[in-house]
Amino acid sequence: VRDPQSPDDGGNAARLCRRRLASGAGAERHPGRHRAQGERRPADGFGQALVTVESITPASDRNNRALLCWVQSTQIGLDAFVDNDQLVGWANSLVDGTPLGDVKMEILPANVSGTTGPDGLASLPLKLASDSSNSVLVARRGNDVAILPENPLGWWRQNGSWHKKPQPDELLWYVFDDRQLYRPGEEVHIKGWIRRMGTGTGGDVGPLNGAIKTVNYVIEDAQENEVKGGVLTPNAFGGFDVAVKLPANMNLGPATVKFKAGSTMKAFNEKDFEHYFEVQEFRRPEFEVTAKNETAGPIFVGNHADFSVAASYFAGGGLANTEVEWRVIAVSTNFTPPNRDDYTFGKWIPWWKDESDVDEDTGTFTGRTDASGKHRLRVDFDSMKQPRPSMFMVEASIEDVNRQSWNSQVSLLVHPASLYVGLKSEKVFVQAGEPLVVRSIVTDLDGKAIANQEVKMNAVFLDWKQVEGEWKEVESDRQDCVVHSTNDAVTCTFTSKAGGRYRITAAIQDANGRANESELSLWVAGGKQPPNRGVEKTEVELIPDRKEYKAGDTAQILVQSPFYPAEATMTLRRSGIVRAQRFRMDGPTYTLSVPIEEAWTPNAHVQVALVGAEARETQTLQFNAGTERRKPAFASGEINLSIPPLSRRLNVIATPREKSLEPAASTVIDVEVKDAGGKRVGNSEVAVVVVDESVLALTDYKLSDPLSIFYTEREASAADFHSRAHLQISDDGVGFGFGYGPGAGGGGYMDRATAT
Repeated sequence: VRDPQSPDDGGNAARLCRRRLASGAGAERHPGRHRAQGERRPADGFGQALVTVESITPASDRNNRALLCWVQSTQIGLDAFVDNDQLVGWANSLVDGTPLGDVKMEILPANVSGTTGPDGLASLPLKLASDSSNSVLVARRGNDVAILPENPLGWWRQNGSWHKKPQPDELLWYVFDDRQLYRPGEEVHIKGWIRRMGTGTGGDVGPLNGAIKTVNYVIEDAQENEVKGGVLTPNAFGGFDVAVKLPANMNLGPATVKFKAGSTMKAFNEKDFEHYFEVQEFRRPEFEVTAKNETAGPIFVGNHADFSVAASYFAGGGLANTEVEWRVIAVSTNFTPPNRDDYTFGKWIPWWKDESDVDEDTGTFTGRTDASGKHRLRVDFDSMKQPRPSMFMVEASIEDVNRQSWNSQVSLLVHPASLYVGLKSEKVFVQAGEPLVVRSIVTDLDGKAIANQEVKMNAVFLDWKQVEGEWKEVESDRQDCVVHSTNDAVTCTFTSKAGGRYRITAAIQDANGRANESELSLWVAGGKQPPNRGVEKTEVELIPDRKEYKAGDTAQILVQSPFYPAEATMTLRRSGIVRAQRFRMDGPTYTLSVPIEEAWTPNAHVQVALVGAEARETQTLQFNAGTERRKPAFASGEINLSIPPLSRRLNVIATPREKSLEPAASTVIDVEVKDAGGKRVGNSEVAVVVVDESVLALTDYKLSDPLSIFYTEREASAADFHSRAHLQISDDGVGFGFGYGPGAGGGGYMDRATAT
């Protein structure tokens, strides 16, 4: 195919190729439509072809090459979900997403094959790679052949990933030292434990069981000079400890402790580990800066607060006539009264989304200290943009004549009112037709329930509508409910007139007329999503019923599809694909039930892929009256279910015999260890660290939770591939085709589908 109008423009040639190929399959049904030169189609409409587009007058640039189009005529839509051990292939109709059974699938060049079941799914085990070439998934159904490449842009990415990748067990290290900050010549105490973690889908955290016999360590200074070294032997708990006296002439800066495990097994990842601490010479500062909030009691909007800062030399006397720089930061926040964590106060943010609703303002002020080294700042809290609490951080910075700069910070919570209103619903989402039952409670700042307060609640439906050409959620169908609080919760019931998201708002006023509001979002099955132009992957909204789960629970997940009917495949992922399950959506929502297993600790990923068809937008196209033109559609969504290791936590209580001691005195510390069920645990290894708190304060040093190290969240460790991801509607709205490749002027790949 050549473009005589623009012989030197490879880009136009590429567009010509796309236009003609995209309309070619419809030529037999639309007489007079131009077919790409050289196109040949078998009688059944299925086949493969290669088409080259080049300029009649090639440019002198040696990199100007022809555009190569790989053309397919097929009615098979292909999806692949791949982890380190298997490829789960999904064959479905490119017209409406119907699953296709008895489709032979094959991974080339590995020659791994399988046949889909009635659900259109087939699990193909991956082989160890004999080379690093890219792979393709080939699906055959009668005379119809569809091909899904692992890497459509294979011309620049040569290494493939569709091969078996063994996952050796990993070593998890929990290592800490006693102070984090040391002077040369002081002694460093280091303690650690090692655990073994299985990396597969059923991998768990467990003991070493003798797999690690020794641990070699080397301490290096900031210049990477070796300071100390040795060999340690882990005990039955996988624990080790060492005390090292630092050289008096050790280089200052960050020091590194390098550990290397001596394993009796070769199949281990991450045998090495590094721990860091600081070696510094520090001097006592010449003066200190102390900021204070001098206003007693809770602060409300309309009040003011007085802050003071005092700068004084340790040798005595204040820093007189010294410049003070104040920095005030106001951040909107939420406040939950004590013992009321089961209610939502303020604006509720879905925990499964990466969203924030922070409104921040910053102001700076300057002044000079008086003769005693003090300065004061008054902050008036005149109003708030929203009836929500705000956190004020006030920081004072002072610099002396030696250019030593020190600062001090104090924080203050400003309440919108003396009363708070909380909201609670037993369900995050309900089925279509079920009422929305919302409970509310009014409390004071201490969490005490306050009766006889008017609570104005309303529910609005958030409908998707076009506003100035952009799809937005617009409030509609407002429902109001006015109740009076009691010493217990009161209830408002709203009707769910349509499926989708509802915003529930409760407002109160205290005796001084100051307002306070709380907001909660609930979902009703059957909600629609904003339409989408083109054939692009859209988002599946997944809404869980809880924030955390434990073994034995059943997670209820509301699936909201941007189109329906739709065929769906759920893959449960945890360091790979645990299982795949097909289901059908005949409406806009579906409730997915996932029983939670202990082996999935600390988390599991639920991924949902949808295929089907949706209405095609036809603003500029002319069709017969009453004819609905549809296009292929696909969507996906993923959510991470938290399954914290609560059953594996040890509760440790350390109680000193004396609350206060004189220097050089001694004491006894009683340590009690219990499991998650409250039973005492014997034969435990306990590390007790006693350190001067003033040293810890220099670096704000705190020990991390061992469970956060041993039970880090598992990755999904699976990748998705969709043939529809590169589908393109033809310019005239008739037919559609896939567009793989680097774009105009380069080698590429293009699919062709017979469906319209």
